[in-house]
Amino acid sequence: MLQIGSGACLLWAILILTLPAKWLLCAILAALIHEFCHGAAVLIVGGRIRRVWLGPFGAVMDTEEISGLREAVCALAGPVGSLLLAGWIHNFPILGLCGLIQGCFNLLPVYPLDGGRVLQRLLERFDPEKAGSICRKVSAVVFSLLLCTAIYLFIVSSIGILPFALCIMAIARALLRKKP
Repeated sequence: MLQIGSGACLLWAILILTLPAKWLLCAILAALIHEFCHGAAVLIVGGRIRRVWLGPFGAVMDTEEISGLREAVCALAGPVGSLLLAGWIHNFPILGLCGLIQGCFNLLPVYPLDGGRVLQRLLERFDPEKAGSICRKVSAVVFSLLLCTAIYLFIVSSIGILPFALCIMAIARALLRKKP
């Protein structure tokens, strides 16, 4: 059963109004292929799909409980399908680029992205009791790095690199100054 949330409708309305049709169609096709690969992997490992929910942050596939390495395989199937689209970049450049971006993003070790789910399942093989805690810490570090990078790029694109570098040097100098 497919369910579509109101947040997804709002997001798609914004995308329809802001993106050229060719880009929007390629992004939708890349997302469909990504989710199809997840679904195919679930069925191949013997799982059952209860429903697919489209929300503002992407699709969520509700399945019967799939454990261990079988879940890791199912989680990797989507990014693998997306990255295979990158092989078509010469013939279908927009579709290939959409697949490449989507595949790389979903492989980030941030839970509940596919990479985070794989990381948690692999950690459970070595230390089941600490796997969740380690996965949360890795997710927090990666998310913080991405956020800092986004802020840095926004600031540099707005004011340029020289004022930004001078501010960072002034802050670093103030922090390293010996206190009386």
